[in-house]
Amino acid sequence: MNTPDNSNWVTIHIPWWPPEKVGEFMRDGRRLMGLHPWVRVERWRATGERLEAGWQGEMSCCHEQTGLQAEYHLTWEPLVQGGCLHFDPGWKAGLQIHWESHLEQGTVLTLREHYHPLPEEPETRAAWLKEFDPGLLAWSLGIRRHLFWRARLGCLPPVRWYLEWLTRLAPFQRRFTRLLVWSSVAELLLLILLLLIWQPQN
Repeated sequence: MNTPDNSNWVTIHIPWWPPEKVGEFMRDGRRLMGLHPWVRVERWRATGERLEAGWQGEMSCCHEQTGLQAEYHLTWEPLVQGGCLHFDPGWKAGLQIHWESHLEQGTVLTLREHYHPLPEEPETRAAWLKEFDPGLLAWSLGIRRHLFWRARLGCLPPVRWYLEWLTRLAPFQRRFTRLLVWSSVAELLLLILLLLIWQPQN
């Protein structure tokens, strides 16, 4: 949803995960960006100490849908029940993340992207408009899917390693890997089904 304060936001419910665990997960900037469905992280480097008050880093990335190549200096600012990942330079000012307890169970997670006011210069304005990210909803759903499987099967070391490894892949590699995994699972289930219903002929 676009709002008058130049922001774009989405709110999702993450079952089975308390706010404290969701907050710990979301503070990891590299893992967070690794779940974006279209942003390919080409370089990531921490430039400051990882302190409780926040952290700083540099990222080079490519948006596979818009074709935008960008380099950002990132700063994580902790907030009450959340934090804000600041981007510099460019149109995107920051990604504000807020987590709180759900009435029933789990956590309500809100991702809100803030953008600077657009400049008057046509060239700069056109360049900045390319930075608008149309994948915020898909990103949030990817985070929810990742946390869902970690909650269900994260107790198994191979599954936990696999989920963490996926965050280090490029978006198209993640999609291809998931396709291979689910195809293999389907083939295995089909084979088991055939073995169960097959009756040897006497």
